[in-house]
Amino acid sequence: MRTTGIVCCTVLAAAVVLIGSARGQGVDMVDPNPPPSDHLRQVFWNGAKVKLEIALDREDYLSGEVVSVKYGAFNPNAESVEVFDPLVAAGFDLLKWADRFNSGVQGWEPCTSDSLSMVSVHWNAPTVTFGPGQRVEKQVVYSDRHCSQCVALGAADKPPNEDGKYLLRYCYVERPDTCAKAEFTMAVPTVVASAHTESAEPLRVTGKATGQEKEYPRYFNALIVQSNARRYVVVSRIDAGEFDTQPGPAGKLDAGILGLVEPYDRVAEVSLAVNAIKLAADADDNLTVTWTDENGKPQAYFLSADRSRIEPAPPPQPVQP
Repeated sequence: MRTTGIVCCTVLAAAVVLIGSARGQGVDMVDPNPPPSDHLRQVFWNGAKVKLEIALDREDYLSGEVVSVKYGAFNPNAESVEVFDPLVAAGFDLLKWADRFNSGVQGWEPCTSDSLSMVSVHWNAPTVTFGPGQRVEKQVVYSDRHCSQCVALGAADKPPNEDGKYLLRYCYVERPDTCAKAEFTMAVPTVVASAHTESAEPLRVTGKATGQEKEYPRYFNALIVQSNARRYVVVSRIDAGEFDTQPGPAGKLDAGILGLVEPYDRVAEVSLAVNAIKLAADADDNLTVTWTDENGKPQAYFLSADRSRIEPAPPPQPVQP
C-alpha cells in the first residue's frame, strides 16, 4: 500500500474540567471520569509512549469509492509499555475544511455531532503490552455498508459524498488535538454509462408471516464515471437491484445511484472515448468487466469476490461460427 498522508501522534493526558469553587477562591480541577485504579491511570498515561499511525491508499477519492484505511500504533522505545489496545480504545472522527459560520475564515469543522471530543475514556477497554519496536496495525474498508472488509469507523460514520477537502483523525479519546491524521479530497463524478450482471446465487428471504422462502435475483453493477476530464471504470462491492444509469440534469453520481453501488472499486482509468462496458459473473461471484479502448482493442479486468485480486485479465474471445 502507498502510505499517503501519514502523520504519527503522541498520546497525551486525559482532559479535565475546570470548575470554580463555591466560594470563588481559586479553581478546583475535577476529573468527571476518574480511573478506577492507579494501575489503569498509569496505563492511560503510558499512551504518551506510543505513536498512533493512519494511512490511506489514495489522496484523492471519487464519491462512493472504496477508502482503504490502515491504522494502528508503534512503540518506538527500547522498553516494553502497557497501553489500552489502540485497535479498540482509540477512535476516529471526520472533519471538513469549511467556513461553518460564513465568517470568511475556513477551518477544520466536524462532519458529525458524534465527534471524539464528546467521548470519554472506557476504563474497561482491554490493554496490550508493546515490546520494543513493536507495531500493530489493521486494514479495513471505510464504509457502513455490508461488504467484504467494510467497517464503519465510529464517530467518523462513513466517507463523505460531497466535494471538498477532508481530514480523518485517529486518536485516543479526550485528546483529539494529538491525533494521527490523514487528509484527502472527495470529488463527485459524472456518470457516463453502466452495466450489470446477475449473481448465480439469489437472495433468499423467509417471510415472517408465512414462513415460506422466496428467492430474489441479485445483481452486481459497474459504471463508467468521469471527474476532472478523467474517466474511470468502477465496480461495486455490493449486490443490489438491476439498473441502467442515465445521467441526470448535471450528470452527477447522485444519492440514488450511490445507494446501489457504494462502495465501489476504481478498476482502471480509460480514455474519454470509452462510453460502454460489460460485466459478467461466474458461479463464485468473481467478476470480469470488459470494454473496448480508443484503439478498438478489447480490455478486461478480473475482480475476485472478496476483492483480494483486482487485475488485468485476458479479454473474452469472440464466439467462432
